[in-house]
Amino acid sequence: MKRVLCFWLMLSSFLIGNAQSDCKDALYNANLKYKSGQLKEGVEQLETCLSELKGDNRFEAYHLLAIMFQELNQPEKMDEAINQMLLLDPDYQDQPNTDPVSFTRALNQYKVTPKYQVGVRAGVNITSVQFVESFGPIKGINIYKPQTGYDVGVMIRKNLSRQVVLELDAQVAGTRIRHELDYNNGWNKIYTERLNWFGVRVGAAYNLPEFKQFRPWVGVYPGLDFLQKSTVNLDKVDPEGNVRLQYSKVATNERNAQQPVMGLRVGFQKKITRGEIGFSVNYRMQFNQTVNAAQRGSNASFVYSTQYIEDGLKLNTLSYTLTYSLPWKFSVNKSN
Repeated sequence: MKRVLCFWLMLSSFLIGNAQSDCKDALYNANLKYKSGQLKEGVEQLETCLSELKGDNRFEAYHLLAIMFQELNQPEKMDEAINQMLLLDPDYQDQPNTDPVSFTRALNQYKVTPKYQVGVRAGVNITSVQFVESFGPIKGINIYKPQTGYDVGVMIRKNLSRQVVLELDAQVAGTRIRHELDYNNGWNKIYTERLNWFGVRVGAAYNLPEFKQFRPWVGVYPGLDFLQKSTVNLDKVDPEGNVRLQYSKVATNERNAQQPVMGLRVGFQKKITRGEIGFSVNYRMQFNQTVNAAQRGSNASFVYSTQYIEDGLKLNTLSYTLTYSLPWKFSVNKSN
């Protein structure tokens, strides 16, 4: 019994070793068979060894199988092989090659699309004020001037189709308010406020037809902003323009902590060697006033010293953003 068991173990080891040896040269041998016109034999050689091939060799095996299946007039098997080779190398169609012309034509019917894209965005913003109501003394000239800030964030996109994209964004942003009060007596006040936000957006975009390798798109991005910090400074300026008195406070507790927002975006994407770059223009509207009505004027010391009470304001922000994204997982589709 032990002799029989040893014999079978030796035989199994020999057969496995022999099979592995055959598969080691499977791609080379299949190429020789293809060039000599032995297509069926070449297909059989590769199909037997597909599970043993890894990395570039696995791609080259599906590539050669697809070409041989086309010449054998087996379109369904060719489709399956092309699908597999493009999943292994999604950028193959953009690379120079020496494929048969008929195979290149067939290959051009396929479109490789990333299922997901992950990326980063960064840009500058300009915040303007939507005046709602005044709580300060009505005299002199009141001017709210647009101010610049920043947007930085991360994103993940899911391509539902070639045209429709869902997107989840998380970002941090800095916005500013500047209020200049010019009184008749020559003494002026300059009120500035810095607001830091963390925001989340869930939106949808629609891809428009490509134009010279650029893919334009439009999108709608509702979401929620969470106030992280508000810092206020107020300068009193004499008639000669010199700052005579300065006051400051942290006003986070006096502000609405959450802001429902609606974002509208237009932009374009361009494919590069690795991933995509893009540019977008984003318009963001906040629905709540910045100041919490129940907390307005609660800092009595600041109000007494400055004789200033914050107005009722809503913020609208226009931002210009650069993006960079990488694909994550792919799908292959054949055009009709």
